[in-house]
Amino acid sequence: MQSKAEIEASFANGDPWNFEGNPEDHKRKDYILKVLRMIRQQPFTSALDIGCAHGFITKDIPALELYGHDVSDIAMNRLKPPVIAVKEPHGKFDLVVATCVLYGHYDWRYMVRMIQEHSSDIILISHIRDLDLNEAICAIPG
Repeated sequence: MQSKAEIEASFANGDPWNFEGNPEDHKRKDYILKVLRMIRQQPFTSALDIGCAHGFITKDIPALELYGHDVSDIAMNRLKPPVIAVKEPHGKFDLVVATCVLYGHYDWRYMVRMIQEHSSDIILISHIRDLDLNEAICAIPG
């Protein structure tokens, strides 16, 4: 599992995955946003993006209140309005997003606990390969 220090080091020089400059990442982002608009035509009231990095997807999620959580303090310090950085999320959100973070080299158990604790309506989870296949997993907690 990647340590916090290793994750921080990856963000030290900007966007470690080149989300902003990669056309494939823009396609994936567009697909996620399309799925969210299909689920609900009106904006969500509140959304929490777990593993938001610097907010590449988060900033465009259709929600009245946008919250981003990441283990990297460097990444969270780069979040810009309308995204609100939250070190320790509290309460429930009607949308919880976790894209490309449930991998073995991250603390995926922590992220699953976060999803369980903070979701009240819709959960969108995606893996990089799911997005390549134009698939995303959405669930309604029950």
